Amino acid sequence: FYKPIAAVVAVFALVTAAQAVFLKTPTSDFSEITPMIGISLIKFLIFMAVLCVIAFVRGGYSISALKARVSVYCQSEVFLFGLMGTILMLVCSILFILQKCFIPYFNDFGFWDPLFVGWEKTLHGGHFPQEWMISLVAHLPWLPKLLDITYGLWFIVLYLTGAYCLYCDRDLQRRLHFLWGYVLTFIVGGSIAALAFSSVGPIFYAELIAQGGVDPYAFLHSHLAAEDARVGLSFVHDRHWLVDWTTDAEVINLNSISAMPSMHNATMLFAAIYLKSVNRTAFWLVAGMTPLVFLASVYCGFHYAIDGYAGYLLVLALWPVAGWAA
Repeated sequence: FYKPIAAVVAVFALVTAAQAVFLKTPTSDFSEITPMIGISLIKFLIFMAVLCVIAFVRGGYSISALKARVSVYCQSEVFLFGLMGTILMLVCSILFILQKCFIPYFNDFGFWDPLFVGWEKTLHGGHFPQEWMISLVAHLPWLPKLLDITYGLWFIVLYLTGAYCLYCDRDLQRRLHFLWGYVLTFIVGGSIAALAFSSVGPIFYAELIAQGGVDPYAFLHSHLAAEDARVGLSFVHDRHWLVDWTTDAEVINLNSISAMPSMHNATMLFAAIYLKSVNRTAFWLVAGMTPLVFLASVYCGFHYAIDGYAGYLLVLALWPVAGWAA
């Protein structure tokens, strides 16, 4: 069942490898992605431990019952397909990180950002969305910290949704639908579209686009610096190492900058769509968090609002394609 998906990921890997060879990427650069593999292994072990605890409780706190349940589960189709799905998702995620690192080498930043700034103001009635949010913060002083915390939730949501799908969902069709959706979203959106629309986003405009010239988002920098001093905002500091990673001499880093389309927002909607047919409570929880992640991505300046809109449209277009492929 996973052979067609594996074939697509293999082609993705070959293209990425060809790009790395073309850029004459030093082999030492690839050590930057080692932590990602280690973190993925730790997350897998933690999730398996949680499943064991659940089985232990349901088995009446009996060690023998736990061993029996674990033995049956590890030989089940769900677990074996889960392992294959995990490998495919991990490989796809690593390739996505590599593709982000390659973007400025194949399509230098600078063309799309000035256009996006103009489109952003036109689409929002002559104002930047961040201006509206700064006005809102004046009435809701707790909002910056909430958005700071919320912005990192997309990763947790995607991880938990993926873990449940691969290791708990017994519906093979739905499982394949999710996996196809994941692979297509990160290949088409996170790699192909990201390369075509190479852009950095508002908060990086001054350093990577304006470079001493006029920064249309100077007001946002001033506001975020003040809010960071008031409540402490982690993303204000995160942007510095992202700029360092994107501009250093190494081709490959643990992460890099890419604004259009927003994969944060795309993956939140993707998870919500999957969960709609799985669990109503989980669906409404993620559906409620999705607009918060969107607001956070705009407020912190890592994305233009149109990046989020593009991410949503991408998922809505690819989800039916993933269903057909499944």
